[in-house]
Amino acid sequence: METRPGLARRNALGQDVSAREPGTQARWRLMPNLFRHNLSIDNSFWVSIPLARELLRCSRKAICRAYAIIGRVTIFLLPGDRFLFLFVDRIGKQSFSHDVQKTGRPHGRAAVGASFAFDLSTVVTMGGLDVGQCIDWKHPMIGAFLVVLVLLFMPQSADAQRRAPRDDAAKTFRDCPNCPEMAPVPAGEFLMGSPETERGRNRDEGPQHRVAVPAFAAGKYEVTFAEYDACVADGGCAYKPADEGWGRGRKPAINVSWDDAQAYVAWLARKTGQPYRLLTEAEWEYAARGQTTVAERTLPFSTGRTISYRQANYDANFVYPGGQQGGYRQKTTNVGSFPRNAFGLHDMHGNTWEWVEDCYRPTYEGAPTDGTAVQDAACELRILRGGSWNYHPRLLRSAYRYATPGTIRLNSFGFRVARPM
Repeated sequence: METRPGLARRNALGQDVSAREPGTQARWRLMPNLFRHNLSIDNSFWVSIPLARELLRCSRKAICRAYAIIGRVTIFLLPGDRFLFLFVDRIGKQSFSHDVQKTGRPHGRAAVGASFAFDLSTVVTMGGLDVGQCIDWKHPMIGAFLVVLVLLFMPQSADAQRRAPRDDAAKTFRDCPNCPEMAPVPAGEFLMGSPETERGRNRDEGPQHRVAVPAFAAGKYEVTFAEYDACVADGGCAYKPADEGWGRGRKPAINVSWDDAQAYVAWLARKTGQPYRLLTEAEWEYAARGQTTVAERTLPFSTGRTISYRQANYDANFVYPGGQQGGYRQKTTNVGSFPRNAFGLHDMHGNTWEWVEDCYRPTYEGAPTDGTAVQDAACELRILRGGSWNYHPRLLRSAYRYATPGTIRLNSFGFRVARPM
């Protein structure tokens, strides 16, 4: 069996483990192996604890490979008397707990959590070793470390809380069986556009300005082929777009122009008696950011400072600063394949570009501050938002604007609908 200097003979407590059972050393190496597998540790830091022997009460165990979850704080004990503290979100916590309990091997992706609910009774076992038997939770050093961690990460936690999906979000609804599923978007205020310091910023994303947006309902997903085909079958939409062989059903409707989208919302309004329309540009950016108040710092994405291919469908051969390369799917994915944002909306970043109501102007000078659309009598360019499956992540930013004639149809163009509440 392969051994590592300093680990095969002595453990973190200074105890001789050379005569222990063979499986012990393999389990001890499990924590270093963590970094040779698929776990991404983006929001973590090392804490050196000289008094680790005093903190850990493992007199009857040769090796204490501690894995514990305290609320959303995950604690690993690693070789060299070091602790690794990870703040995991709800999904991360569940996947970590499941994998450790079932296989004894942590797997998944850690992320900054949304709160600090320290439940000292929540203890996960690893390899049959109860962490509660190893760590003296009442020791003052443990409490001190937890307090420091809260103070260090509270700002990030607050940002995560604002961006996290709302568990108490209002229920979605449909106005007819074939109508898009709608999600209520609460009223609020935000800073539209991007700061001059944002990576990849274009001039037409400024100047930043405050916009007050009344409550409205937005499509939970981009309009699907199934929903658009219902309009074609009913005679409300004259044009039937191609699906590129990728499938219809729950795939987003593509190869549609701004004019095609207008025909669809007009049919939807006649069918339901509700004033359906496209989102205004201000409504779209507000919904994409997913915050009801002006944030202290405007972030590029609803996911934070960067975005990954696990969060949206785009060309992940390219990265936004702070991100990582990933898979390039080379086509659209079913709507709802990626996590929703704080307003309960899916695919606001990526999958397809989304037409909005406004006419394009190359500046926000004089732009409306009440969430209404910009309209010009002779409008040459319309606006798409959100990026798509075949574009770089820079173009998925909440503030990015894509201007093109409203008659253009491409396999990356789709749309989302809205109506007043």
